[in-house]
Amino acid sequence: MEFDFDEGQLELRSAAAEVLSKECPSTYLRSVVDEGHDPADLWRTLCALDWPGLAIAEAFGGVGASAVELGIVVEQLGYVGDPTPFLATTTQFAPVVAACGDEEQQRRFLGAVATEGRSGTVALSHAIEAHRDGDCWRLSGAASFVVDGDRVDEIAVPAPTDRGTEVFVVPAASVQARRTRAFDDALHVADVDLTGVVLDDDRRLAGPDPQGGLDRALDEAVVGLAMTAVGACQRGLDMTIEYVREREQFGVPIGSFQAVKHKIVDMFVAVERARALGTYASRVVDDDQQRPLAAAMAKAAAGDAQHIVFQHGIQLFGGIGFTWENDLHLYLRRAKVAELLFGGAAEHRARVASHVVDARDAAWSVQATFDEATEAFRSEFAAWLDAHVPDEEEATNVRPTSTAGPPPWARRWQQQLFDAGWVVPGNPPAFGGRDAGLLEQFVHQEELTRRHIVAGFNPQGLSIIAPSIVSFGTDEQKERWAIPILRGDMTAALGMSEPNAGSDLAGLRTRAVLDGDHFVVNGQKVWTSGAHDADVILAFVRTDPDAPKHKGISTLIIPTDTPGVTRRPFGSITGRDDLDFNEVFFDDVLVPAENLLGELHGGWRVANGSLGHERAMLWLGYSQRLDDFVESFRAVAISSPLGEDPRVRDWFATAAIDAQAVKLLGYRTLAQAQRGVESNALSILKLFSSEAVQRAVGNAIEALGPLALDDEVLAAPFNPFEFDAYNVSWFELYLRSFAGTIAGGTSEIQRNIIAERVLGLPR
Repeated sequence: MEFDFDEGQLELRSAAAEVLSKECPSTYLRSVVDEGHDPADLWRTLCALDWPGLAIAEAFGGVGASAVELGIVVEQLGYVGDPTPFLATTTQFAPVVAACGDEEQQRRFLGAVATEGRSGTVALSHAIEAHRDGDCWRLSGAASFVVDGDRVDEIAVPAPTDRGTEVFVVPAASVQARRTRAFDDALHVADVDLTGVVLDDDRRLAGPDPQGGLDRALDEAVVGLAMTAVGACQRGLDMTIEYVREREQFGVPIGSFQAVKHKIVDMFVAVERARALGTYASRVVDDDQQRPLAAAMAKAAAGDAQHIVFQHGIQLFGGIGFTWENDLHLYLRRAKVAELLFGGAAEHRARVASHVVDARDAAWSVQATFDEATEAFRSEFAAWLDAHVPDEEEATNVRPTSTAGPPPWARRWQQQLFDAGWVVPGNPPAFGGRDAGLLEQFVHQEELTRRHIVAGFNPQGLSIIAPSIVSFGTDEQKERWAIPILRGDMTAALGMSEPNAGSDLAGLRTRAVLDGDHFVVNGQKVWTSGAHDADVILAFVRTDPDAPKHKGISTLIIPTDTPGVTRRPFGSITGRDDLDFNEVFFDDVLVPAENLLGELHGGWRVANGSLGHERAMLWLGYSQRLDDFVESFRAVAISSPLGEDPRVRDWFATAAIDAQAVKLLGYRTLAQAQRGVESNALSILKLFSSEAVQRAVGNAIEALGPLALDDEVLAAPFNPFEFDAYNVSWFELYLRSFAGTIAGGTSEIQRNIIAERVLGLPR
């Protein structure tokens, strides 16, 4: 399955945006809302473009595109507040006819949509009845809130009969329809009275499974509304970004204020989450197993997005955002109506909970598959793991002492991986790899993560320090330091943070003065994970105090047994005996000049490379943690009254939706990277996934109550080949969740990065 738009889909999105910016600008929408303009001219334009027939089969006169292409156009129409019956026709009426009608009826009704510009909708109501009357059918009852029920040509009406639920296509001219005052004046909503309607039998849709077809079609309608809301939310976001860039207060654009930036980023992340889930739901419309859950997730996420986007958007516009003349409320109305029709966000979260908890759906989470060669690479690695995984009893009895203190069995394990080319498969063979490509590296990491196995119990050495030495070091440094770290013969700690230089790395004060063939180092590092067990520290030091802060930094490899190096481990929030953090003091430490990594004063470049290594696959770990959380808490909920508590089910559904969204966003980023498209999504993934984990675990603790205080009750099965930080009780899991929004770049820093580098807000 593709997880990003292909070239044709990107062209369609661009073309649709360009056409609609001309044909339906905000002034046109205003003419409909304020002056009562009939948008029939816009409908004719859409028909001339063949958009109503976009997802209708070519055999019936349509374009024959997929639901993904339709979703792209629906989103763009949501962006402009489309006032035509396009949404009802393409995402409600057409799917019902396609799923419930026989071939002749599809040709008749769908052909009329695709080639004649006919429009349609669906009327849902438990009050509607249908009775056989000779060779005809007599309908009675009424339906409320029928989208475009007052202006379409045909209305699909589900009704119970003696053969179960069936669907009838009713000419709109034969019903009494009254437009109701709706929250969105550009979207028609009507009460439809079917009293006295008599239909020939050929207007009863005669497909083999009317109820199953209707269920599928309604899922498609839900996805259509979700994508409409996404488009409206994107418009609200874009309007707000434009406003805060230009609006000045205190002599500067308000978009430079951190509080404003952070609200904008939360809006942006909510839209990205909803779009990812909505697009995925479009991709699986033909999958009866995946579609219902995917549609519910998409609709719930769209509802969440409209709440965040317009709450923050109007707040940031201030008083002008509360005026009729400001256009923001036009898109707020469209997004809100799209949320409320066919079930609001809470109702769809309840649907998600039913799938994940009650149905115990084992396939609730999407799993990517790749081309044959990549999957063969995965299979080869999986088979190797099956044959070489360490002894579980030894691993259970002898645990690591820190993130730089692997026991003997863990060192042997890393050596095996190195020798087989599996420790870092993207490396050349000389550095424990296979020159693997991006997708092969991903499935390697995914397979380890899925099995709860780590390649090495010195993560900072394996994923940050060794790659930095390979990237910036001399041949001698690679041989002396990188290879032993990659093999597990040596462990390393990362000396970046200082008491007054955490996120602000450029503010570090540890000094290194070149004196002949040595540097003399003085200063202090803190939060240096595993330093008391490490053999070396990769330390960032100031070598030019007169240069601009980020230009006077260098990087040194400092053996920890060097005189003058003092390491003091201290406990974490989880307990005084959780000894991984360290203070490290350098007192006149002599470091050979040959231990300089990269260029003198070139440490900023090394630092950026190091952080890139750290964050590249960070999202995959958070994704697995969310998946594990859903599975673990589901097991608790199924076996206790928690599974019936509507409050628990609501937030638990959000956790499952977040887990799915993280994967979809991660897969999309991977697909873009594979195509060579530079993406800034890693900060988005880090921010979203770490906060999703923290939120989910916090809710779980509250739900579990006193049970969460029992230190003997693990939050997940014990996995001996994983870090002990994951083999913990529910309460310790809760405590450790606070680290996720700090380590690897705090949430506040991530929001600043996204605001400035992705959204272009001023510094």
